[in-house]
Amino acid sequence: MKTRNEEVINLKSKIDVLTKQVSELESVIQQTKPAVKRNEELTESYKGKIAALEMRLREAAEIILGKDMTINLLQQAIQDQKRAIDKQINNLESRLRNRSADLLRSP
Repeated sequence: MKTRNEEVINLKSKIDVLTKQVSELESVIQQTKPAVKRNEELTESYKGKIAALEMRLREAAEIILGKDMTINLLQQAIQDQKRAIDKQINNLESRLRNRSADLLRSP
């Protein structure tokens, strides 16, 4: 009978300890709820900011791509003009050589 009473006392003691732990945990949960809510709000806020920055980044990338394409077209146009000018110069030099040769042959 004594061991039974001791068991009951031990169990009641354990129940008291567990009840106290549950109360403490509930208190901690209640104390952390505002922080959790604030973290959730900040997370949503930052998600919005990240989405806006990603949009700006895509827009900037599109602008850069457009400018790169324009630069490439301009470089190609300059190369084409240079080739045309080089061709004209070669043609004029050839004509000048021919003309000089004609003048040297004329008495």
